Amino acid sequence: MQYVAAMESPGAGEWSGRHCWAVSFVLVSVLAGALALATPLFAAPDEPAHVINAAVIVRGQLLPPEDGGIGRVRIPAPYAQAHGVPQGYAFRSTVPASCARP
Repeated sequence: MQYVAAMESPGAGEWSGRHCWAVSFVLVSVLAGALALATPLFAAPDEPAHVINAAVIVRGQLLPPEDGGIGRVRIPAPYAQAHGVPQGYAFRSTVPASCARP
């Protein structure tokens, strides 16, 4: 039986856990940032609801009063109109986001 020795350069294939984590973190961060920049305002799934929820929590209404299954909260008008922003381009891949109302 013959054995063949393979030559490797010094340090080849030696990735520490910290190095692997750092490279993975940078790659995932770049991909997430690109997705965030490419997605139009309020176009991500449930983003209008999340924006409204964040505006409510910032104003101290942690638990909205339940009224027949619908939580009624008080928020400024721009946040209340968040659901109307993506109506022009939501679920329409050929329509540009510039169709949204100002």
